[in-house]
Formats: sequence, C-alpha cells, structure tokens
Amino acid sequence: MGVGSSFSLNSGSLVAFGTGINTLNITSTSGICAGCSLTTTIPNLAGVPVLVHPMATVSVAPGFLPFAGLGTFAGGNTVNTINITPGAAVLQVAAGGKLTLRP
Repeated sequence: MGVGSSFSLNSGSLVAFGTGINTLNITSTSGICAGCSLTTTIPNLAGVPVLVHPMATVSVAPGFLPFAGLGTFAGGNTVNTINITPGAAVLQVAAGGKLTLRP
C-alpha cells in the first residue's frame, strides 16, 4: 500500500485455499518502504510478517483468518502450505497508509 492509501478487506482471509494440494510462496523483500519495520506481532494477525511504517495504521478484527484452509489434511497428507522466505513480507503498509482486515 502506498503513501496515503486505504485498503479494507472484508472477505475474511488473504488466501482461501481450494481443494487439492496447494502451496503459496512469498519471496518479496521489497525495500521501498523507508523507515518500515517487519513485524509478526500485530493483534489478530500474529505470525504473519507485515512491513509497517511507523506512521501507518493496521487494524485486524478478531476472527480474521489470514490463510483459510492452511494445513488441511487429505488422505493422511498435509496439503495447503505456505513458504515465506526469511525477511519477506506478506503485506507492506507505507507512511499514511491504512490497512483494515475483517472477517
């Protein structure tokens, strides 16, 4: 999200895995967010790496499930996995940006 932008997601998840074996690979390590810090401690989004500028707002409502269907089992095997490269961000919010996630 760029400077001064606002984004609201009301569908309940960033990714909703379908049937079959699915993998999400996140490798972006964008350096365009000067002054941002990578955090995984945002309430109701814990563990999801987000690159956040100190002057940005991130709001995640209780009940928001970032990755619907993650780790589902089928035939004794784990399907629906996520691979996040160390240092990569799932979301990036620049100065003045406002991100709202709701179920």
